Amino acid sequence: MQFESRVINRFSLVPELGVEVRYQLTSRFHLAYRFSGMLGTRDMVTNEGSYTVSNAPDIIHDFKVVQRGTSLNHFLSMRYRLGENLKNHSGFYSYGYREN
Repeated sequence: MQFESRVINRFSLVPELGVEVRYQLTSRFHLAYRFSGMLGTRDMVTNEGSYTVSNAPDIIHDFKVVQRGTSLNHFLSMRYRLGENLKNHSGFYSYGYREN
């Protein structure tokens, strides 16, 4: 097999749609699973080449593969919440603001 790979574009806008499920472990830690799909809009990488098979080495097969950035993604993560939990205040007095 002989092939050449090259980058066509480095940037592309890609729409993404997904869902996320969280499981609270403690007040600060939770597990999260995210499944998302991305739909590529531009050709990003191309692979072109040729290959032969052992039972017919005199026949050369050409191929071209173009990758657009389309994918299905699975993420599993453990997250930690930083900072203090803030409670809703009834007014702005605690922040130094005054009503006119």
